[in-house]
Amino acid sequence: MKQKKKCEKEGDEEYTKCKEEKMKKAEDEAVGKCEKDKAKTCPDDCKKLCEVDKMNACVKKFTPDPANDPIQFFCKKTWKFLVDGSKIDEMTGNMIPP
Repeated sequence: MKQKKKCEKEGDEEYTKCKEEKMKKAEDEAVGKCEKDKAKTCPDDCKKLCEVDKMNACVKKFTPDPANDPIQFFCKKTWKFLVDGSKIDEMTGNMIPP
């Protein structure tokens, strides 16, 4: 029993190394086969999945009208607040209320 444990302990590194080498070899083969099989069909398959015209039509539906864009409204109001709030009376040094 003692010898078995000693043997397993000594062989553990070799077992791990062997397992890693075999896994690496199997992975390389699988990736190579996949790349070889998909090399011809991949560009066409990708184009089928990426329908740019439909995507652009969808995005256009959700693009806000510039006249009613809440982000633009917020930015304009914030800018006006900052500009109006930074006016200083040169004589007194006090802020001029908007």
